[in-house]
Amino acid sequence: MKKLTAITCIIFLLASCTKFVDTPSPESSVDAAKVFEKDNSAIATVNAVLSDLGNTYSILQGGRGVSIVSGLLSDELNTVSMLPDYIEIWSNSLLSSNTIPANIWSGFYRNIYNVNATIEGASASTSLTPDIQSQILGEARYLRAFMYFYLVNMYGPVPLITSTNYQVNRVAGRTSVNDVYKQVIEDLKEADKLLTVEYRNHLGAIVTQRFRPNKYAAKALLARVYLYTGQWADAEAEATAVIDQPASYNLVQDLNQVFRQPASAEALWEFAPAYGAVAAGVTSLFTGDGGHFNPAVLKAYGLGPQPSGYDLSNYLSDSIVNAFSATDKRKAQWLESVTAGGKTYYFPFKYKTDVFGLSTVQEYFVVQRTAEVYFIRAEARIQQNNIENGVKDINAVRSRANLADTSAATKAAAMGILEKERRLELFTEWGHRWFDLKRWPGKDNPAISRAEEVMKVITPLKGGTWKKDWLLLPLPQTDIINNPFLVQNNGYQ
Repeated sequence: MKKLTAITCIIFLLASCTKFVDTPSPESSVDAAKVFEKDNSAIATVNAVLSDLGNTYSILQGGRGVSIVSGLLSDELNTVSMLPDYIEIWSNSLLSSNTIPANIWSGFYRNIYNVNATIEGASASTSLTPDIQSQILGEARYLRAFMYFYLVNMYGPVPLITSTNYQVNRVAGRTSVNDVYKQVIEDLKEADKLLTVEYRNHLGAIVTQRFRPNKYAAKALLARVYLYTGQWADAEAEATAVIDQPASYNLVQDLNQVFRQPASAEALWEFAPAYGAVAAGVTSLFTGDGGHFNPAVLKAYGLGPQPSGYDLSNYLSDSIVNAFSATDKRKAQWLESVTAGGKTYYFPFKYKTDVFGLSTVQEYFVVQRTAEVYFIRAEARIQQNNIENGVKDINAVRSRANLADTSAATKAAAMGILEKERRLELFTEWGHRWFDLKRWPGKDNPAISRAEEVMKVITPLKGGTWKKDWLLLPLPQTDIINNPFLVQNNGYQ
């Protein structure tokens, strides 16, 4: 393998570091310590990860990102795409050769390697400014936890890579979901200690933009992880810590402003458009999921694959469109339609701006927001039989949508309300619907997941045949071939 210095690999994310099984050998990392001698070069390692994650065609955004892939896998999105990779995902008939899961996998591990290098380098440095060192380590710990959260929810047990030791990494087997979650919790607790309540930029200065995670972003993600792992009291406590900061985080009452800039009071963390340019003080376009769903773009460019390769093929399923009541403001303000070939297609309209041809930023890509934190606390309370207060948290979100308060006498009834409200509030955001269905037991048959109940009905409507194997994505074939200790998920051999 061509030798590259660690500074080149970390900051510029060159192809030599794309696969976690092909990380640099020790002799190619001889200059790594120099990266962490100065604040600017050290913090640039985190900038590189944020830039890669927030890029238009990254593993998180765009037509092949987490939100759209999860929406197609579940009952959120339909597609008119002719691309085989899209059709396989949407029809729940994935093959191990599908390039989209492979790209998401390799993208996460590319950035996990870079985060590990940052943690090692910043921890060992004796010359960094203490505040900058804490910021770098806190952000890196948060980002590693964030990426592993998505890996275990999309692929199940995954290799837990926490160092840059290439000899260990290239033969790493799969770690249980429980053990991965233990590492995620440890990282988030450490991030909570290291990060400040203020938002800071790439120079460590306090800013109003929420482009980098802070202490409360770490608490909100920790609350989510506690919820997923059934640690109800801890989930409630972390969620409450965020909700108890109303001056900084609240439910923005105007739905049209939830995703707008300047920083929405609902946002806990958001991606800057073209992050690297903004970090350098240059205003750039917002690009990403907003453009893929925006009806203004669709009306201008048409439904379907574009000559430029920008695919505008995915739209909301009838089941979610019909789930909104007529008085729900979210239906009026977060849904829009386009008519093509005599058929009306509905799209998410959370992001309002036609991103093409703009010279200024008007919207940021919101990663975490307060509404989800209310739902986390609601569910944690319901699971602890504090049903009344759990439903109050749900009603706080319902009220903004112009819906009357609801009530429930039993845990099952309250969870039914929660499922519907999470679906209608968080649709096409970060895989929430798909992950919820997978983690909840079935309503009619608690022995299976809610996803199996729902997808047995939905998949035939897509022209596919549901199999439990489709709950997880396949691991990349190349990694299976290169690493004899890496075992493929069931159904993809």
